[in-house]
Amino acid sequence: MKIIVDAKSLEAYSLMIAFVGLFTTFLGAYLGAKVSGEYTLKASQMIIDEQNKIALKRAKFLTEDLFSESMSSINKIRPFDFGFPINEEKFNLNLNPTFREIEYEYVQESLLKDFKDNIDELKNFRLTTDFYLLSPEFQKEITNTITQLSKLYQLFQDLNSYLEKDINESDMFFVAKKKEFHNTLDNLYMKRYHILKNQNH
Repeated sequence: MKIIVDAKSLEAYSLMIAFVGLFTTFLGAYLGAKVSGEYTLKASQMIIDEQNKIALKRAKFLTEDLFSESMSSINKIRPFDFGFPINEEKFNLNLNPTFREIEYEYVQESLLKDFKDNIDELKNFRLTTDFYLLSPEFQKEITNTITQLSKLYQLFQDLNSYLEKDINESDMFFVAKKKEFHNTLDNLYMKRYHILKNQNH
């Protein structure tokens, strides 16, 4: 049986086939681009998430490292302190990490300068982008630590000044200042203890 197709019908069929071919080409290109785009976005997000995790770890490490440097400066000034609680659950005046000396010993200016330089490094860290990768709670903790370290530095200065002025250590202001000094040291030693404890778990 012969099928006779006139020229007009043949032209119409050709146009239809061309249109279908063109449509499927564009559809294939669209679907390919869509899948590729979604994959690229997903891969990019995974890379960003991983970079943020690494940056966060670096920020925490820098924080702990800078704090450790400050505590090392304190150790040079006060090598006779325990530096750790003997018994954390029975933390009291007899078992605290700070040695309660009867006579306060004058601290050399060079040692105090090193200590202040370490505090300044921590303060400068707060101005970096790494600092703002940390959670608000961690940022607050760092700020409180800097406050405690700065307070300790000022207490060193005050006690040195008392000795320079030959103020008797039995003077009530001297006694109160030493008590505040020892308590501040205790808080910082306990903070270091908990940081190291968390690192080992």
